[in-house]
Amino acid sequence: MISSVLLVVAGTVAFASIPDSSTGSGGVINGCFQTQNGQLRVIDPATDQCRPSETAISWNQVGPAGAIGPAGAVGPVGPVGAIGPVGAIGPAGAIGPAGAIGPAGAIGPVGAIGPVGAIGPAGAIGPAGAIGPAGAIGPAGPQGPQGPAGTGGAGAASFYTAVDLSLNTVGGSLTQNPFIVRLATLTLPAGTYIVMFHASFQSVDNLQHVVSCFMFTTSSDTFAQGYGATIVGSGSLLAFGDVNLLAPLTLGSTTQVVTSCSATGTGTFGTSTIPIAGTMLATSVSSATQQ
Repeated sequence: MISSVLLVVAGTVAFASIPDSSTGSGGVINGCFQTQNGQLRVIDPATDQCRPSETAISWNQVGPAGAIGPAGAVGPVGPVGAIGPVGAIGPAGAIGPAGAIGPAGAIGPVGAIGPVGAIGPAGAIGPAGAIGPAGAIGPAGPQGPQGPAGTGGAGAASFYTAVDLSLNTVGGSLTQNPFIVRLATLTLPAGTYIVMFHASFQSVDNLQHVVSCFMFTTSSDTFAQGYGATIVGSGSLLAFGDVNLLAPLTLGSTTQVVTSCSATGTGTFGTSTIPIAGTMLATSVSSATQQ
C-alpha cells in the first residue's frame, strides 16, 4: 500500500496524499490513463491533474463490506454440572383454602311407621279459585214469534262494483284532442247511491302527464269529474299517479253509470301514451247530499 509519495518540484518539497485522506477511511485512489494505449498513472488531485490525452479514473482503496456469512453450527451440549448443596428449609406457607364439601351420604333405611296422631282442628276456608273456561255453546233454542213491524228507516246497503284491472292505454298532446278510454261501467236500478271511483296510472317517459277522469250516466251529463296528480317519468324509472272521485247519484230508473279517463302529455318528445286501470263502486243509501 502506498501511504505517501515525496515529490520535489523546482526546489519545493510537498507530500502527496495517496490514497486521498479527505474522502474518509475508504481511501479513494485517483489516477489517469492514456486514452490511446491505456497506460495508467496514479495522481494526487491536490497537486496534479490528468493531461488532455488522458482520462480521469478513481477507485476505493478498501472495497465495500461483504455480506454476513451464515451462522455456524450449534456446538455439542456440555457435561452436566455437579449437584449443588441442599438449601435451607424455607418458612411455612400460608394455610390453604378449605376443600370442597364432599358428596352426600347414602339415604338410610325407612324408619317404622309411628302411631296415628289426633285429628287437628279444621283450617280456615281458603280463597276462591280462578274462574274456569267458558263451556261449549249449547244448541239453538226454538224460533220465537215474529216481532211487530218496524217504523221504517234505511235498509241494508247494496253494493255494486265494476273493476277494470287491464292496463288500458290513454294519451295525447296539448295540440290534439286527448284520446278517451272507458274504464268502468255499472248498471244500477232506481235509487240513491254514493258512487266512488279510483284509477291508477304510470309513466316511463320524460313527459308531464295530467289524467282527467269523469263519471256520467247514459241519460244525463257528467255528475263527477277529477284530475290526477301530474307525474314526470325519468328514463326507465316508473312514475305513478292516481285519480279519486266520490259523488252522490239519484236514479229514477235502471241506468248505466260510466267512468272514462283521458290523459295529456307535454314536453319535447311530442305525443305520449300511458297505461291506466280503474275500479268503480256504488253503494245504495237512503239519501245523499252533495256538500
